[in-house]
Amino acid sequence: MLCGGTGLQHAERVRAILAAERIDCDLESPGHLALANSVHALDLMTDELAGRAPDAEPLHVLNRSGCEDVLRLRISPAFLGGRWYPSGSTIHPLRFLYGLAAAAERYGAKVVTHTPARRIEGSRRVDSLRVHTDKGVIQCRDVVVACNVKSGDLLPSLAGTLSPVRGQVLSTAPMSRFFRVGLAVDWVTVYWRQTSSGEVVIGGYHGLDREVERSASEDVNPLIQAALEGFLPSAFPDVPPVRVARRWAGIMDETPDGRPIAGPWPAESKTWVIAGFGGHGLPLALGVAEAVAHAIVNRVPATALEALNPARFRDARNASS
Repeated sequence: MLCGGTGLQHAERVRAILAAERIDCDLESPGHLALANSVHALDLMTDELAGRAPDAEPLHVLNRSGCEDVLRLRISPAFLGGRWYPSGSTIHPLRFLYGLAAAAERYGAKVVTHTPARRIEGSRRVDSLRVHTDKGVIQCRDVVVACNVKSGDLLPSLAGTLSPVRGQVLSTAPMSRFFRVGLAVDWVTVYWRQTSSGEVVIGGYHGLDREVERSASEDVNPLIQAALEGFLPSAFPDVPPVRVARRWAGIMDETPDGRPIAGPWPAESKTWVIAGFGGHGLPLALGVAEAVAHAIVNRVPATALEALNPARFRDARNASS
């Protein structure tokens, strides 16, 4: 969990909510190391450090020897250095999700599962909206659509704004504890972490088969899976070949400019959308949700979300038509 890039990503927000709601989701802060596999990647890391806000949490650019010191592990000469974020955290995402759901229910929310929403009726000028589900119609003042790439099924005018991207992941059988921090290659070409019980969860390599991976099918890709399986021993001479326990794929949603969308759709309506996080939603999740809730409850513009305003895509389409 890499917090601190924007005001929406402060790690203290996560810690405060976990403490207040007594959510146990294995939050740890061992740090995060992103390895640079090219001069270009190392230059970008240096530029990122130079442009970082003064109040942001510390970030360091290291040479390869410095990265080995952090890991206490030999690294392949293919890596030139890396970006060390000492405050980087890890979390059990499913426990986090269920903890938030339980907290919401304590405050009066009703969580209903296995109930697909099919369509939304209403407009920006009416006082209520109607959400048609498989178990009936829900009447409400505001609707927030946060359904990953499926958000477009409820908001057809989003067509072309969200694209499916398949992510490949595997987990190993328990092995000796080599990695105690979160890791990645550059900006998540490959990413992995080792659990306290020894399993390594590793994903990425989307670029090896980019067009095939632009899919909403959750099939595993043998080409990418083979690359993931062979990565650790090739990158770290002291790590033996891994034994794979499980393989899977998941669908992420991407926008044309790589930034999420969060705001009313269309502008000034009572229907909101939160989507397009492309697999990087956890650090932003609480900040974005808080900003949306504040705007809806107080009937004020979501100024904290200006950089994520979905209207940027509608405006671009109108300009090109």
